[in-house]
Amino acid sequence: RFVGEIGLDASPAHYASYARQKEVFESILSMCGKEGGKILSVHSVRSTKDVLRLIEKNLPEGRCKVVLHWFNGTASEIGWAIELGCYFSINAQMLKNPKRASALVSFPVERVLTETDGPFTLTSGHPSRPEDVSAAVCLLAKLYALDEDEFGKIALSNLTRLESTS
Repeated sequence: RFVGEIGLDASPAHYASYARQKEVFESILSMCGKEGGKILSVHSVRSTKDVLRLIEKNLPEGRCKVVLHWFNGTASEIGWAIELGCYFSINAQMLKNPKRASALVSFPVERVLTETDGPFTLTSGHPSRPEDVSAAVCLLAKLYALDEDEFGKIALSNLTRLESTS
């Protein structure tokens, strides 16, 4: 039921395989779209437009749900992702850059999920673990000007809705 992490990575280290990545990603999206009921965790490293275009092309509306992991698209790409019904998973590392954090507030709070991206990020000097998601909850609550408990309830409600509608 859960598919991920999938997507595209056009960073210099992976750009040589980009054409093949697009073929594989499109194939996965197409299969998930046909089967339906999937929740997909998708990344888009330097490839946001291609990722959103392929989601739009290959996932019929309502067949699957997409969670955009560590999404850092432009304002118009954020709008496009929202139109596609995407959710956004955010970790504490993403919120450490004040400029980037201010852009994240444009994600509708009812589409925000928390993550650690462990073990690829660090929390208190150690590779992030699931229990470290509380750091993201704290920072997101501040970003959305909410109480931590209130934001935690919203994030849990978002996850429950995501799981029940796919």
